[in-house]
Amino acid sequence: MPCSRNANTALNILLVTDGKPGHLNQLKGLLFQLQNLAQVTARWVNVNDRESAWLKNSWLRCFTRQKGDFTPDIVIGAGRKTQKQVLILGRHAQTCILMKPHLPLFLFDYAIIPAHDNVAERKNVLTTEGVLNQVRPQTACPATGHAEARAGQHPPGLMLIGGESRHYEWSGASIISQVVSLVSNSQRHWHLTNSRRTPDEFLPELRQQLAENNLAGRVSVFPHDTTGPDWLTNQYQCAEEIWVTPDSVSMVYEAITSGAATGLFDMTPLKTGRIVTGINKLIEHHRVTPFACWKRSGKVHRTREGTAFCEAERAARWLLEQLRVNPGEKEKSTG
Repeated sequence: MPCSRNANTALNILLVTDGKPGHLNQLKGLLFQLQNLAQVTARWVNVNDRESAWLKNSWLRCFTRQKGDFTPDIVIGAGRKTQKQVLILGRHAQTCILMKPHLPLFLFDYAIIPAHDNVAERKNVLTTEGVLNQVRPQTACPATGHAEARAGQHPPGLMLIGGESRHYEWSGASIISQVVSLVSNSQRHWHLTNSRRTPDEFLPELRQQLAENNLAGRVSVFPHDTTGPDWLTNQYQCAEEIWVTPDSVSMVYEAITSGAATGLFDMTPLKTGRIVTGINKLIEHHRVTPFACWKRSGKVHRTREGTAFCEAERAARWLLEQLRVNPGEKEKSTG
């Protein structure tokens, strides 16, 4: 429904989450960019929180506009479980979903959908390269930056290892061989982490191969279950070069968003689906460098100057345009 609000007041946003890290990441990334561009007041509701006052009164909100200190201008959700609640809570507001919904698309005022979901062009739909994320383009290493950067040496590189998936064939031996080759042909120190999908034997076998090639001192291994919530964010801000297994799709887009030169480990696709097609397009557009290309040229593509890749910012600008909100001063209010 139309967005009626005083142009001099903050844009009230209600964010609906299912608590899943990937969906939360999308919402936080969009909210951060909206707050950068306009005066925003934000509230959150988790669909799993049965004690939430928002959810307890959700059906009532369908029929009456509730009075209170916070009336949303727009309700934004990410995740299948949030879709019905977005529509209910947004009965008297605008609605936006950050995915291809399983409910009819026309029910939502706006949708922000990854291009690989192959949605037909519509005025109220924005297609993005990959899902949104909260990584910010690099400016400078955090104050607690790495010793190498402070000493004027090459900042560390970053390696992000996934694992078994429906889209790519996993070969631990192949990935280890590629890691050894990259480290052997680089002057920088590397930080490497794995994921929940990485087979248990991978890190011990990797450490053994690094030791046998006298490279153990060149790679710091950080198992995923030992890193804090801000660890990866800080790595994105500091790494000049990032290598990712293509099965880790979200991390591929996060690496590109950071502005670092981004390489892809070689893995064999199991099928030519939307995920593999999306990765292939990144290669065609020279946003990422496959390992085989690096072997031939020794170079890794970086996003060209003046063509920064930040889909969350582009989505935020588009949504504000739809809502007829002009980007202004960075006055923020959160809750």
